[in-house]
Amino acid sequence: MYEDLRKSTKEKYENEDIPIENFDPYDYSEHDEEQTRKQFLGMTSFQRFVLAVMLFLMTCVLAAFVLVLTGKIYLPIL
Repeated sequence: MYEDLRKSTKEKYENEDIPIENFDPYDYSEHDEEQTRKQFLGMTSFQRFVLAVMLFLMTCVLAAFVLVLTGKIYLPIL
C-alpha cells in the first residue's frame, strides 16, 4: 500500500516540468494578503504618521478654542 503511494508520487513529480531543486513551496498569495492587511486604508506608514499628527494638532486647537469659549482661559489680546 505505501509502496504504491511512493511510486505514484514519484511518477507525478517526474512528469512535471519544474525540477524539484527549483521548487519553491512558499505560497506568495498569503504574503500579498499580509502586506495589504498591514496597510490601513491603503496608506504607507509615513502617510499614517502625518494623518495622526494632523489629528492631534486639530484636537489641540479645538480644545483651546473650547476653553476660550467657555471662559476657563482668556487671551491677553482681547
